[in-house]
Amino acid sequence: FYAKSQRSLLEQDTLVDITEGVLHPLFAWTILLFFFITPLLAVSTFTQERKSHTLTLYLSAPIETYHLVMGKFLGTFMAQCFLLLPILGLSLLLALQHTLDGGQLLASYIGLFLFLGAILSIAIGVASCCKEPLMATFLSFSVLLGFSLLEWVGRLVDPACDYFAHFSLIY
Repeated sequence: FYAKSQRSLLEQDTLVDITEGVLHPLFAWTILLFFFITPLLAVSTFTQERKSHTLTLYLSAPIETYHLVMGKFLGTFMAQCFLLLPILGLSLLLALQHTLDGGQLLASYIGLFLFLGAILSIAIGVASCCKEPLMATFLSFSVLLGFSLLEWVGRLVDPACDYFAHFSLIY
C-alpha cells in the first residue's frame, strides 16, 4: 500500500485509498480462495449422506425436500461465514488507524456474501446429482469455471453481444 501511494504521489495522480489499496485485493484473493474451498465443503452435503444411506432416511422423514436442501445450504453457508471472520477483524483493525470508505467496504462484504451463496448453490446442486464425492468435486469445479469464463466466451463469439457476460460469476 505504501509503495502504491508513494508512486502515485510521485506521478501526481490521485492518492490510493486504503480501502482500494488493501481491502480490495484482500477480497479478490478471498473470492479466489472460496472458489476452491466451497465445492469441497458442498460435496460433503449430499454425497456423504448418500454413501452412508442416511439420505433415504431424510427423504422418508415427514419434512419437505426443500427444508432438507435449505438446511444443508444454510449450514454450509454459516460455516463459510465463520471463515470470513478474520477478514472482518482485519478491516476493523484497519479502521482503527485509517479512515475507510464505509460504502465500498459494505458493498464488498455484500458482494462476497452473494458470491459465496451463488457458488455454494451451484456446488450443492451439482453434488446432489452425483454419487461419488470426487466426481461431484470435479463437476462442481468444472461448472464454476464454466460460469466464470462466460464473460470471455461472450467477447470471443461476438464483442458486441454482451449477453453471456451477465451470467458470468466474475462479471
